[in-house]
Amino acid sequence: MRLTSATEIIEPSLPDADAREILDLAEDEALFRIPRNGYVDGEPVECRIALVRGQRFAFTSSWDRARTIEPVSFGARPSG
Repeated sequence: MRLTSATEIIEPSLPDADAREILDLAEDEALFRIPRNGYVDGEPVECRIALVRGQRFAFTSSWDRARTIEPVSFGARPSG
């Protein structure tokens, strides 16, 4: 099965004590929390949450005015 679309949100997150112990993180070390919903032809087939160490991740954005792209939305993080 191949996803035809997906939505990911990249948000900062402070891990709880259990996650810090499992991941061997310092008390002040942050993570990126990346929930993703994946779809095949509009039908939801995947829901996952990735936790990524902050010091090992970089977010890159690029654009090309010759291509049609979907706008990126910015705003408050969803609650939950």
